Amino acid sequence: MKFHFNILKRIFTFTLAFCLLTTTVYGKEDSESTSAKKTSDTATSVEENNNSTTSTLTPIGEPVLLFEDAFELAKENSTSLMSSEKSKEFYEDQKGELWDRHGFVPVSNYEYEQWTYSPSVYSYTSLIYNTQLALDTLNLQDDLLHSTIESSLKTMFSKIIDIETSLSIAKIEQSQQETIYTQSQKKYELGLLSKHALEQEKINRKTSRLAVSQLETQLASLYSNLNYILGEPEENRYTLEKIELFEPYTLSISMDAYVNGALKKDISVLMAEEQLDALQFKKNFILGSSTDLQTNQSDFSYTEAKRELKTLKQDKSNNIRQCYDQLQVLEQTYNSVLLTLNAAKTNLHAATIQFEAGNITALELEQAALGITKIEQQLEKLIHTYDLQLFMFKNTSLIQ
Repeated sequence: MKFHFNILKRIFTFTLAFCLLTTTVYGKEDSESTSAKKTSDTATSVEENNNSTTSTLTPIGEPVLLFEDAFELAKENSTSLMSSEKSKEFYEDQKGELWDRHGFVPVSNYEYEQWTYSPSVYSYTSLIYNTQLALDTLNLQDDLLHSTIESSLKTMFSKIIDIETSLSIAKIEQSQQETIYTQSQKKYELGLLSKHALEQEKINRKTSRLAVSQLETQLASLYSNLNYILGEPEENRYTLEKIELFEPYTLSISMDAYVNGALKKDISVLMAEEQLDALQFKKNFILGSSTDLQTNQSDFSYTEAKRELKTLKQDKSNNIRQCYDQLQVLEQTYNSVLLTLNAAKTNLHAATIQFEAGNITALELEQAALGITKIEQQLEKLIHTYDLQLFMFKNTSLIQ
């Protein structure tokens, strides 16, 4: 379903339909023939636009921003990735200098104790080991940064798209409220409405204006944050790429098999294992002059890290399973809201018939159509939420 196209098209329809409201409350003109024609045209317009998939309100002059392009810009502009590159260059240079100075890079197995009585050998071996460890850790951190940047962009895209839709709806509701207030003033002048009721409509009009203003402020703030991440001018605006279809995810293997595979490539787990290896090196590569206190501290640190790694894997395993459960809940919610949408469309069709019969106003008909737009917005938001949840499930390092 291309819900965002339906939303924009219906917004256009609402704008047209409100022109009718400035002349009559019940959609009738003095001439019955004119009334019949306008009634038919309005009802037909609402139904046609409800099924339309072509947007007529795509902003002119705003470039389309594809998610992949935004992701590349964000990576290029990331100060954390830049800093990481400089750090890796430093450690690579240091590794090269050590090679040039000593002519070899020691590679050994430190799963068992090894003693050396040469401080220079101990110092050099420790330095080369820690240099390689730093490089490996930086590479893992870069992978985690990439996933974090992508996740943040998905969240920001989703928020901006949702706020833009909410703003469009709020502007329609403001226009409706302006019309209602104008009609209320005329009724008050004719003695058909109390002063209290008129004041209430005035408050409603003010509230609708405030809602638009607040959403515009939120949208400006979100675009400011997005442009900061992309390294673009703050005032830039885009037509953001949207996820058009809801595609339920099916796990093709058992959950146990998936969890076991995920733990082997989870960056937080890999970094904890790197730390454990470093502590094992410190524990097992021993300088002859080391005291019992030093060796005992190294043994204790290694044992604690080993216990913490086991706990991390257990917690991560549970969190991965919970993440999948949340995916299923979101899928069920989507299907439930989809049923609500179908029911609302049926109600709109009934409202259209009532409008053609002169039993309800054009305003009531447009409000029924706006209700469908709001439900479609819920579905669009669910699609983006589901996509982000699935991204986390596939990149378990992001699951806390």
